[in-house]
Amino acid sequence: MSSIRWFAVGLLLSSPAVAGAADKSMPGFAGVQANGFAVTSVNVAQLWDEPLVKPLREALPKTRKPFTKEIESGSGLKIDQIERATLYWPECPDLRNGDGEPFKIVTTRKPYDRAAVIKTLKLKTAEELGDTPEDKRAAGLAGKNVYFHNLFAVIFADERTIVYSPHLGAGIDSTAAYLKVLAGTTAAIAKGPLAEAIAVAEKHTLVLAMDGAPARKVLDRIPDYPEELVPLKTLALAERGLLTFDFGAKVSATAKLTFFDADAAKKAEPDAKKLVTWALKMLQENRKRTESDAEAQAALDTLFDFAAGTLGKIEMKLDGKVLSATATIELGTAMKKLLAEFPAKLSALSDRIDVSNNAKQLALAMHNYESANGFLPVDIVDGDGKPILSWRVQLLAYLEQDNLRKQLDLTKPWDDAANKKVLEQMPSAFEVFTREAPKKGFTYFQTFTAPKLLESGNPFLVPGRKLTFPGVTDGTSNTLMIVDGETAVNWLKPGDLPYDPKKLPKIGDPKTGQFIAAMGDGSVRWFDVKKLGEKKLHALITIDGGEAIAWDK
Repeated sequence: MSSIRWFAVGLLLSSPAVAGAADKSMPGFAGVQANGFAVTSVNVAQLWDEPLVKPLREALPKTRKPFTKEIESGSGLKIDQIERATLYWPECPDLRNGDGEPFKIVTTRKPYDRAAVIKTLKLKTAEELGDTPEDKRAAGLAGKNVYFHNLFAVIFADERTIVYSPHLGAGIDSTAAYLKVLAGTTAAIAKGPLAEAIAVAEKHTLVLAMDGAPARKVLDRIPDYPEELVPLKTLALAERGLLTFDFGAKVSATAKLTFFDADAAKKAEPDAKKLVTWALKMLQENRKRTESDAEAQAALDTLFDFAAGTLGKIEMKLDGKVLSATATIELGTAMKKLLAEFPAKLSALSDRIDVSNNAKQLALAMHNYESANGFLPVDIVDGDGKPILSWRVQLLAYLEQDNLRKQLDLTKPWDDAANKKVLEQMPSAFEVFTREAPKKGFTYFQTFTAPKLLESGNPFLVPGRKLTFPGVTDGTSNTLMIVDGETAVNWLKPGDLPYDPKKLPKIGDPKTGQFIAAMGDGSVRWFDVKKLGEKKLHALITIDGGEAIAWDK
């Protein structure tokens, strides 16, 4: 049994059996102590039922990776079953030790089907874990409200509340204490930095509360503060903080800091205003960064306008030892239109991010291959020097696909019966999710190739040459290593984008004119073919052409 599961078993064995005695006066806050470090709670039902969210509800099932499926696979519940989701940290997480996962508390609209949750998550009771010494200890656990997933413990607190227990390697005591509160053997603490959030949670779409003392300790460990963030130190002197957020025809948010005395609150007010000014500045700078990416800018412009409008309407208020900042803004026509278009834009953005991650993964595999073998991958050839399998096959061991590599006969060509059966098992790392391939097992990811060495400058792949990164004399950051070609190719078949100094190969999506590139240094960039221009594209394709790249132009 894994050490994570053993941790969960151990802490539960040290606690009484959970009897489902969650505090009914605090829906969604079962076992939460008001003297804990932090809590955040979202009214999922209110958000999901909001008329403005209707386009999202209708479009999600059609997307490639609907997040609702992830919610269901991770919790055993459908999103429309959930009323409230709460994250609770009883103690400040020590991220340096990898500890920081909160308790996840989910309240359902109606009593859930326990058997269905157990089946979806493939949960086991302590008695079903096995015969190891750890499993036998777990078998002594009384009660039937605690089950085990491979990664976490699941506690059925009552007919509408499920708790997903974290694995805090250094926090066994606090977790055991939490379970005792949940079981009703320890009184819940009603006073503390989280008390106000618990009291007002039902009135807001979202609440977030935090104890100031542990947060100050974390900030104090930062040796050098950027000048613009120095005001944070003043604000961190607050005893506690509370954020409330409401979503509807109007969006409003209130951040409230409660200090130990009125003098400290008064001193913090100017620094709070400085942070708002800094946030506006950062917003403007980030907006400029998207200007070179028309697709991203179209999706983000409205959000930038909305965020800037919200920050510009913040009202500061000082009331004794409490400093608050409130902003309320109506959802304009552009924002409502964006919400209506959000599902499609979100899906496109998700695809774009995944493509970037794949390109990054391939770039890392290229570097790891070169480090292990002393040169970059080339097409696999037969005894006569004829290419029979693509360089992509060489990367399998560096993409955690060694088992797939073993299914291939590296002495036979890509279209041999022995290898053709592997075609449709193409690793997802070769997929370009922003473009649908014509056939399964085809990829747009290719490199540039030439049949022989060229005097004017060579691409990455030339038969018979064993290239190393030091051999990329134009600079790895100035060289295209892998791009998406205009036409998809069989991932097993040799043959990539032919480079001719007099004629550029066709690359990228013909609909958008954009292509993604894994650069020689491992970075990933999106380019517009027309904006890049032929001269610069030639320069980027060659590894040793001696051209200078003027990125600012």
